[in-house]
Amino acid sequence: GYDVWLGNVRGNTYCKSHLRLNKYMEKFWNYSFHEMGNYDVPAMIDHILAESGHDQLFYVGHSMGTTMFYVMCACRPQYNTKVRAMFSLAPVAFMSQFPPLLKLLARYYKQILNVLTQNHIYEVVPTEPWLLSTEANLCRDGSPFQTICVEIVFALIGRDYTQFNKSMLPMMVEHLSSTNPRTLTHYAQMINSGRFQQYDWGP
Repeated sequence: GYDVWLGNVRGNTYCKSHLRLNKYMEKFWNYSFHEMGNYDVPAMIDHILAESGHDQLFYVGHSMGTTMFYVMCACRPQYNTKVRAMFSLAPVAFMSQFPPLLKLLARYYKQILNVLTQNHIYEVVPTEPWLLSTEANLCRDGSPFQTICVEIVFALIGRDYTQFNKSMLPMMVEHLSSTNPRTLTHYAQMINSGRFQQYDWGP
């Protein structure tokens, strides 16, 4: 069998602890997937290899987990030799073909970021249990709102009825994870440019 380690990322449901900061502070959210790929993924790999005694591991990434891995490979290529193989599930790097709604939102990311900053909103998609439970109930089988839930998902990730199990919506919604404006801004910049790039701090 295989020794399986499940990685975690900053700011999600299970990772909001810090030695000196808390989730209500702006500085807590001062990162994007660049920092996660440049610092966090290498730290995870080093920890796993040290604990297991192996020289290499297999990496399976999903969505932003793939983006983080690509960042690590670009910024810290010495880690390439520590990974025997990498498997990308729903990979995210070149984003010019994303759905129209995300392209529209990306076009106005500066204005959206200003609104979030002015209102001290540092956590996007809050994960309060009562909110997730309510959303899951609205998206369950038999709910008159389930079709709306499906259309929202398709607007964000693309339409594919053949590979989408709407009965799984409540579980998906209940496990939504929060993120931060800077990560979303970084993705918006990549949607606009069509490139896999570093964060653009502007002139």
